[in-house]
Amino acid sequence: MAWLPRRRPRREPDPALPMFLDGDRAARFVALAREVFAEHGLECSYDEGSLRAEDGRRFGLTNVALVAASSPIREWRGLLVLHVEGLAAAYAAPRLRDLDVVRDRIYLRLWAPEDLPLKPDRAESLGEGLVGLAAIDHPEHVETIAGAEDLAQLGGWPAIREAALANLGRLRADDVITLGEDTPTEAVQLSVGGFFNASRVFTMTRLLREDFLLECPRHGVLFAVPNRHVVAVHPLHGPGMVPAVGRLIRVAMREYEVPGAISPHVWFWHDGQVQQATKRAADGAVELHVHGPLQAAMTELGLIEEG
Repeated sequence: MAWLPRRRPRREPDPALPMFLDGDRAARFVALAREVFAEHGLECSYDEGSLRAEDGRRFGLTNVALVAASSPIREWRGLLVLHVEGLAAAYAAPRLRDLDVVRDRIYLRLWAPEDLPLKPDRAESLGEGLVGLAAIDHPEHVETIAGAEDLAQLGGWPAIREAALANLGRLRADDVITLGEDTPTEAVQLSVGGFFNASRVFTMTRLLREDFLLECPRHGVLFAVPNRHVVAVHPLHGPGMVPAVGRLIRVAMREYEVPGAISPHVWFWHDGQVQQATKRAADGAVELHVHGPLQAAMTELGLIEEG
């Protein structure tokens, strides 16, 4: 009687690396990443989408994993080597800690809290799900500044924050795209720009005015920041919000699957308040989560009943 070899059970997909639909591919990528990092003197353990070094530093894998997931496995090592060498170059670069020298190159870089490379001593919160860390835009890389000593050497958080917001306020989009322009009440507009374009939501009033010609939208705006280059918005003004939410979700999910990912969710902004407006249901579907300021705005517009 012949015995057939038993198949090894397939791993479940890694929720921290969803770009690998196959859990075995995700595990293979992580193992290779740890190997390449070790070859460059960084012994790391795996921790929910990141590699954590023995000294506590955390290296996110999301961006390089997004490229690897759509590349042949034979190219993964080369991608990871370039990734590690880029990190090494960034750490080896001279650290400028004079605010007068870097004043015109310091910004707030937008992050989802779960992707932060380290626990910051000071940061700018945008609602409960988005955060900005000080970052210096060097010619070859962007340096994140989060430690108390570095912040103090640069003049302290208030001075850094003031300079960073001023610099964000001077940025402009490279392009503005309208989706659904045949039905303006349902349209979604996209601002597309450079590395810090999504960070401009920290200066939302100016962003809305400069890119979308919106002056203080009475009922607020729904927006998405799927990656560092894209901001998508829809101002609330009536029933067109419903199809616009679907369009925003599709934009957010699609644009989140590229390097520089930030958030796959839709958010609501009104008079400086920000809240997450979508969440994942138990079945994996994305649904609108109506509460707080968004609920108040929709009630005022007659889109839901008061209660």
